[in-house]
Amino acid sequence: PLPSQVRPPSILMKTLNYIINNIIDQLPQSNNFIWDRTRAIRKDFTYQNYHGIETIICTEKIVRIHLFTLHIMSKNPDIKYEQQQEIEQLNNSLQSLLGFYDDFRDKKLKLPFPESEAEFRAYYLITQLRDPTLDREIQNLPNEIFYSKHIQLALLFRKLASYNNTDSKMYFNSENSLNLFTKFFESVYSNDVPFLLACALETKFNEIRFYALNSIFKCFHPRGTTSLRILLNPLGFDNIDLLIQFLNNYKINI
Repeated sequence: PLPSQVRPPSILMKTLNYIINNIIDQLPQSNNFIWDRTRAIRKDFTYQNYHGIETIICTEKIVRIHLFTLHIMSKNPDIKYEQQQEIEQLNNSLQSLLGFYDDFRDKKLKLPFPESEAEFRAYYLITQLRDPTLDREIQNLPNEIFYSKHIQLALLFRKLASYNNTDSKMYFNSENSLNLFTKFFESVYSNDVPFLLACALETKFNEIRFYALNSIFKCFHPRGTTSLRILLNPLGFDNIDLLIQFLNNYKINI
């Protein structure tokens, strides 16, 4: 784009704040507009190769917007929506943000909101739930980040979500896993879990439920019968209709 077509950081911040103050509450109908405009804001920062404080502030807000949108849209299945595109932009935003944090630390610069780093690194730990290298990498961060509430909760959920019953090459098996899926969902709904961290965890529900069923079905006789209601709490479903919809989506006979 021409230099005249790229908005300066101050305008990008005003644009994003306008979206937050005036457009967010129009979700789910406004999801396409918000996705497009937040992506454009990030691209304008990239075109300018600008990694200043404004970039960090805006990227943090954009990550929160993506997480909130994912939650709202999951409750509105009748509205056309590409969840994978939302997750892709969430991951891109988080990767950029973590790079900014590392760059500021290397240059011994002060972040605009130092307490926020742990929050967003926790989101990354959840979105990259199956990457075993992150458990080691996170230990290299300062103690105030590693021992923060957000990080410790994220590490707990990574442990609870680990499993040892898949032969898929896409996912990492944990040999010591006890397949603690019920504890995972009980903990997600705890008041101790911040709302947006729960939104990040929500994006992993279907994957975790699928492998939880692998464990649960092994406990039943292949020719026996059981009530679907015993699966509601272990799999974290609010009602039987959502459970049936999940089973149908995965072509599981009921």
